[in-house]
Amino acid sequence: SFLGAGRQDHYTERNITEVASAIEKLQQHFHPQKIIVVGHSGGAATTAIMLGLRPKLIDGAVLVACPCDLIAWRAGRRPWSASENPIKWVPHIDPKTKVIALTGEQDDNTSPKLAQDFIAALVALKINSEFRALPNETHNSAFRSPEVFSAVRRLIGSTP
Repeated sequence: SFLGAGRQDHYTERNITEVASAIEKLQQHFHPQKIIVVGHSGGAATTAIMLGLRPKLIDGAVLVACPCDLIAWRAGRRPWSASENPIKWVPHIDPKTKVIALTGEQDDNTSPKLAQDFIAALVALKINSEFRALPNETHNSAFRSPEVFSAVRRLIGSTP
């Protein structure tokens, strides 16, 4: 697994590049009309970084329970110096990208504010994005929310 091999920090440019390369290989093989990525928690942070690191790769993203500002999220925790911070990559995101962030109001791991601030930064750059707090959802239950499936359907149905 790309997260193994002694690499404890999942959010390094090397790891994000490996995920992006896998998506590129799938794209070359299947030739989809658009690429929609859904990420939960660390997968959402990885996706958010990838949006800026490879700005033409992903057409739309659903970020569920995203620690979209790793510095704020890790406050009081062990810092990882090699991490890329998703919010730092906002200025590099393609303006045509569509992003929907969803976080449970009862999430005690990833505060909704982390995704709200990320989306606010995208909106300030006129990138089509929205944040939605999910009532009664926790960090893990948010991923199973019908809102996730609704967001994916909306991104699939939108024009490329």
